[in-house]
Amino acid sequence: MKLTHTFSQDEIDEIQHALSVEKSIVVKERLQAIHMTMQNIKRSDIVKILGRTRFYVANWIKYYKESGLARLVENRGGANHRYLMKEQEDFIKELIIHSSPKDCDYSQVTWSGALVVDVIEKMYTKTYTKEGVYALLKRLGVSYKKANKIDPKKSQKVINEWKSQVEKNLKILT
Repeated sequence: MKLTHTFSQDEIDEIQHALSVEKSIVVKERLQAIHMTMQNIKRSDIVKILGRTRFYVANWIKYYKESGLARLVENRGGANHRYLMKEQEDFIKELIIHSSPKDCDYSQVTWSGALVVDVIEKMYTKTYTKEGVYALLKRLGVSYKKANKIDPKKSQKVINEWKSQVEKNLKILT
């Protein structure tokens, strides 16, 4: 059974205007499918042009006829909200930058993802993963570096060798 849709001039004008102002590529593709349908282009041709299945194209047209433009809006991606308020995020940032874990009654000397997770959980009863904390820190502009374990004796030896080389070079120049 072939369904044919009729469109009023107001609907045609609405789609043309929406096409000219829409920024989302996904919504624009849906609007184009409806616009082509309004121009009596065959559904099979629309499918080929847009590279979508008949199912999608038919649904977009159906949604528009049932609910208008509101039903064509992009709604993928789920909720992307913050778990902490801006002030709480700023406090965490200041805490990490200007204090050490020892100031917060931890035994470690430097901050780690696990420590920040624990601090957030204790202060705000919000649960983050380490990856979530690292994403939060990146968004807040806090850089972190994984520490490399250096043998203090070796590093001191290298420093002393460098100093002696500098002194030798200075003696040669004078």
